[in-house]
Amino acid sequence: MRGINDIGNAGLPGKVSLGRVAEMLAKGTIIGLTALSLSFAGVVPADARPARRNDDLTAFLAAMAAMAIIASTVNNSHAAPRPVEPPRHRPPRPRKVLPRRCLSLVPGPYGGTRLLYRAWCLERRVESPLPQACRTSAWIDGRYIPVYRGRCLERRGWLI
Repeated sequence: MRGINDIGNAGLPGKVSLGRVAEMLAKGTIIGLTALSLSFAGVVPADARPARRNDDLTAFLAAMAAMAIIASTVNNSHAAPRPVEPPRHRPPRPRKVLPRRCLSLVPGPYGGTRLLYRAWCLERRVESPLPQACRTSAWIDGRYIPVYRGRCLERRGWLI
């Protein structure tokens, strides 16, 4: 999951601080205002003679070229080569093993067998926190008993 320090990272290794993001936003604002002023300077005629279509187009293209040159200069002046870090490989997470003595095989509603683990047994024998999404109750031995669904636990990394 990406954190707040990864904003604007664009897939590069390392983290980008919030100060760097603010600096980039300020730089973008300055570039935008400069470009806007240059584009208006190229469109507004400086003298009172009637403007021709070619003059307007030439001025507009000159302003766009000036904006591109300024933008590339600003971008290249602060671009320092970043050291490339090798990708970090995470070790595989240890799989948690459920004790077999807590397992109850209960007939399912459609003829199958359901793997259920008695909650009181697991909570005494397992050190890691169990996912509450897998906890439910089942009719076993004539009463409702709190249990954990085996397939649900398996999908969350537990070994049956």
